[in-house]
Amino acid sequence: MGIQVQTPRIIMRDWEDGDLEHFARINSDPLVMEFYPERLDDKASENLVKNFQKHIDQKGYGFFALEHAETKAFMGFAGLARVPSDLPFAPAVELAWRLDYDYWGSGYASEIANALIEKAFGDYGLDQIVAYCMQDHGRAVHILEKLGFSEDKKGAFAYAPKRSKSRKHDYRLFRFKKV
Repeated sequence: MGIQVQTPRIIMRDWEDGDLEHFARINSDPLVMEFYPERLDDKASENLVKNFQKHIDQKGYGFFALEHAETKAFMGFAGLARVPSDLPFAPAVELAWRLDYDYWGSGYASEIANALIEKAFGDYGLDQIVAYCMQDHGRAVHILEKLGFSEDKKGAFAYAPKRSKSRKHDYRLFRFKKV
């Protein structure tokens, strides 16, 4: 498929073999993973990339690798994907991202998210997308509100991923509807 979305500073593209080492490092970083159920080891990161690619192959969209347009450095991932079927608001398509700490605070998350929102309502023909984050994840909440997502106060939920060893965590649900 190649490049999926390109902004002035970010290329969202298919996964490449060389991405896994960087992705595994990001997934084991305590700062990056502070508001995720658990940090991931190399094998879990590899499985995640395989699941991401499977979703892409089946649906034509999903969570893609992010590359810095100027330096070509791996930045993390972002995209749109179907939420797990065991979430209380499924079926739905979520917007999500995870960036290496080096790219925090420079507007990269908002930049790629805006491009993905445009793609969701344009190319993919969606009427609504969702996003969710742990209850106390202020940085994510700030970005989602800045993007125009509205919190679904009745949609708050407790959840632990099926394959996770972690306990359930409280999450906030946000929605963005096509105008």
